[in-house]
Amino acid sequence: MAYRAILLLAILGLSFSNDLSAQGNSYEHQIDALQKSFAGRSVDPLKQYLSKELTFLTYPSSATATILAQVFANMPQLVSLETVAWNPGKVRLSYTFSL
Repeated sequence: MAYRAILLLAILGLSFSNDLSAQGNSYEHQIDALQKSFAGRSVDPLKQYLSKELTFLTYPSSATATILAQVFANMPQLVSLETVAWNPGKVRLSYTFSL
């Protein structure tokens, strides 16, 4: 379980597109979408924020949403998600999962 959580955190740390100017230089909308993805065990809320360049190993970028959907479906329940640090173009989050 811990391995999957670390994998997902690494993936999501790289996956958001950088369209910050339209959002007031904040990742507020992406973080909200991330919480909804965990709660609903679905990648759908995040799809609009995923970078088109995000790929996994040898899989094409067209498979990214499918891969993330499988990850969300198998993650434990998210207990909390908090912003630890924020800088323009970068946000660091702290995740707590039930085991």
